[in-house]
Amino acid sequence: MGITGKVKLPPQYHGVLRKPVSDKHVVVVGGGIAGLASATVLAERGVRVRVVEPLGYLGGRAGSWHDTHDDGGESFEQDRGFHAFFRQYYNLRNLIRRISPDLSVLHELPDYPVIDPDGLAETFAYVPATPVLNVMGLIQGSPTFKFRHLLRANIRVGLSMLAYDGERSFERWDGMTAKEYLDKVGLPAKPRAMLFDVFAHSFFNPEEEMSAAEMLQYFHFYFMANPESLCFDVLDGPLSAILWDPLRVYLEKRGVTFHMETRVDSVARGQGEGGEHWDVYVSSADGSAERPHLTADGVVLAANVKGLQGIVDRS
Repeated sequence: MGITGKVKLPPQYHGVLRKPVSDKHVVVVGGGIAGLASATVLAERGVRVRVVEPLGYLGGRAGSWHDTHDDGGESFEQDRGFHAFFRQYYNLRNLIRRISPDLSVLHELPDYPVIDPDGLAETFAYVPATPVLNVMGLIQGSPTFKFRHLLRANIRVGLSMLAYDGERSFERWDGMTAKEYLDKVGLPAKPRAMLFDVFAHSFFNPEEEMSAAEMLQYFHFYFMANPESLCFDVLDGPLSAILWDPLRVYLEKRGVTFHMETRVDSVARGQGEGGEHWDVYVSSADGSAERPHLTADGVVLAANVKGLQGIVDRS
């Protein structure tokens, strides 16, 4: 759902606009990373933006919120767990530059060992960053995966890991689970557990449930075609306090308004004095009260999958 008309503004303009250069108005549904990135790009080009978020905090799955201990003690910031900012997340890093131009809020994690119950560790700092060489370097330095394992593997199937193509790879492998694929390759149990299983679980997607095509896509993005190495950066404090609260201030200075704890129920095409527009029907997130609908020239649906499906079904 896009915006009609053109907004003439330099594409990398990040300044504070003295006045809107566009009379267009957009509602962004969802205040996670995608929604905030959309709001940023639009607001920097002079579009009037309203962000509608059902939670009481921004950042979505990468957000954090205030909580208190059961004993009524001090409050604290809670999030959904560890977050790694890999260096090939170029768009995310550019978004963070809006509030930290030198990316000083990100701190390098020099290595992250994967340790098995016997104390054997796989580390990744030594792996070369250059694609193709990274495969050779991983095998050469791995304590669990050796060149001799390649002699016993199904090379014909395994080569598909090195020749990923989105459309063809999904057509060929999406009907198979990652477990079935790795069984076909014949990867030994120990390197399979250390190099694949642990990362599958970090995506909340164990190999018995993950599509083989999805696994190949992850392998391609994070390793095979990644020129930034396997190491990553981390924050040293709560996600909302370091990232999303400052970004909200940045956006509010550019005219963005936020409707927190507000749920979008449906959208519909409308007709008014100014011509066609979108009607965005909202309610309080707990469903306790209906709220007036919003009108806009464009709508960005940046909700999570379940929320998006519900909005589309009701629209």
